[in-house]
Amino acid sequence: MQRTRLYNLFHLNLAFSSIPESERSRVLERCYWPLLYQARENACPIAIEASGWTLEQIDKLDQNMIAEIQQLIKDGLCEFIGSGYIQAIGPLMPAAVNASNQRIGIEVYKSLLGVVPRIALVNEQAFSSGLIQIYLEAGYEAIILDWASIYSTHKDWERSWGRCIQTAGDDRGNTIPIIWCDAIVFQRFQRYAHGENDLDELNSYISSRLEGSKDGFLAIYSSDAEIFDYRPGRYQTEPDIHPTGEWQRIGAMWRHLATRDDIFLTTPADILDNAINSANRQILKLPTASAPICVKKQPKYNIVRWAVTGRDDLALNTACWRIFEKLTIQSPSEAWREILELWSSDFRTHIDDARWKKIRQRVSEIACVPTLFFPSKAGNPLKIFDIKDTERSIICVSPNITVTLNKRRGCAVQAFGPRPGEDWWAGTIQHGFFDDIAWGADFYTNLLTCEIPGKPKVTDLQNCNPEIQPGDGFVDISMQIGSELGKIEKTIRINEYLPRIEVSYLLHWQEPLLGSLRMAHVTLNPKLFSHSRLSYRCHNGGTEPEIFEIFDKNINHGRPVSPLITCSTGLGLTEGWMDIGDETRRVKLEAPRTSAAMLGLITTQTIGGNRLVRASLSAREHDDTSHEARTEALPIRPLTYSYAIELSDSTS
Repeated sequence: MQRTRLYNLFHLNLAFSSIPESERSRVLERCYWPLLYQARENACPIAIEASGWTLEQIDKLDQNMIAEIQQLIKDGLCEFIGSGYIQAIGPLMPAAVNASNQRIGIEVYKSLLGVVPRIALVNEQAFSSGLIQIYLEAGYEAIILDWASIYSTHKDWERSWGRCIQTAGDDRGNTIPIIWCDAIVFQRFQRYAHGENDLDELNSYISSRLEGSKDGFLAIYSSDAEIFDYRPGRYQTEPDIHPTGEWQRIGAMWRHLATRDDIFLTTPADILDNAINSANRQILKLPTASAPICVKKQPKYNIVRWAVTGRDDLALNTACWRIFEKLTIQSPSEAWREILELWSSDFRTHIDDARWKKIRQRVSEIACVPTLFFPSKAGNPLKIFDIKDTERSIICVSPNITVTLNKRRGCAVQAFGPRPGEDWWAGTIQHGFFDDIAWGADFYTNLLTCEIPGKPKVTDLQNCNPEIQPGDGFVDISMQIGSELGKIEKTIRINEYLPRIEVSYLLHWQEPLLGSLRMAHVTLNPKLFSHSRLSYRCHNGGTEPEIFEIFDKNINHGRPVSPLITCSTGLGLTEGWMDIGDETRRVKLEAPRTSAAMLGLITTQTIGGNRLVRASLSAREHDDTSHEARTEALPIRPLTYSYAIELSDSTS
């Protein structure tokens, strides 16, 4: 009889956002030691994953625990799974930092445990195709990813693929095996351990998930160890600790499963080594144009929660980018560890007051000097620019660029093209263009929008009287715009020699706000681009840009998940740009990371026979990590929000 392999993976994380530093010894006592005891007592093989940083903290608090983990590994009762030196969100960090995270993590694993892990758990299951090369170069043989969330964006896949090892591929032929875990299964495991379900219910559920799996595998647990016989305090509705002991209940479950003749408990490495059913193995591209970054669990857990929500994720990420800009390959290991710690995902979610205060102090000592997006140059009269300033518009024309700005709408871009006399590439789609009342609005380019729950929408689409200042190779158009929240300073720089517009905002209001703050909203000419050949590109933590084919898909990265969660996904832009277009025309949107590390958003919608295509930037969103009492600005604020729009004739 063929038996299905089951594995248990426990994520150990002493940086857990809502656990105070003073509680770490208690976590070892209540969570980690009982886990190790149950594995040995029940002779149940388990997998443990921890960052190098967490292992260092365990070593400081209790060296006997490190010794016990080593012994369990030697006894074949534990496999150690890697993840990096720190739990951080790879698609939001530059490739060099991702590589250093893996390199330093492996150094710590070798030093403290004497092992080099073969398999990596992707941090927070936040995966982009660009990370495949990072894991391969670090020496990993496979990665662990959540089947449930990824399958939800690939309904054309066969369900049976989730019971066998598959292969993740990128645009350049790099591939790495995937060992699936499953958020739905581990949530059922948690409910059993907490006493919400009994053993018979969990056993029946596991049996239902094994139907048709034959010689496959199933992860019955793949999440936090700190939630059994202990409560981190993230939520007001956390269940009471079960009186009989949750680790005792887990041990009882393992003993029961060991009596079944259709399964056996094992480790991820055993699954990798005994991978069969090769006919079912596929090379899969996991991200899609609609879901460019994969993240675990339900849609409310998305990349946005570590990018532009929290107490002040945007400013913290921007500080990290400013520090990174000063690092070199020759920088000491301590400098790389410092930036990795500051990029920890746990500083961006439910972090407690005491730890946030320390972060504020660390950031106040570094990264506080803003980067000038528009360097100053001596002003000289422009010789080839033709500038017309009318009551309604400012029109700038040279042999390399033609731009019309709408003075009655905050100098939104009415039309922007590379050459005089040609159709515009990016600009404003007028009200009434789409023959559908639901889309009966003006779709502007180069504007700011702010939405706070329960309050009117704030924009910079106001009548303005801008100042025009010629410079050396450019012209600056500056204005001040009033709003309900405060004054908006906006500067538009038009390049004389390139089809390029640079924009900066300085907001004179309290930040970070509790809501959504977006800008740019670059809108393509629906009559000019080939709808069937549309694509966008950007970097999400890797060395090479990722390519996403749009075709006829309707995409809305900025779509709210719920009234609490204002955005569903986004783009890391870890090289500071994204572009969108067809085979012959590309529109690039740059967003320098050291100015403000904003998130990229794509919107595409077919309306009748026409197509709305937009690229935007988000500086702030709202989710369960955003609370008024916890929204404290970091000392690098105020930030200058900067972006540039540039046109090119090809993808080269």
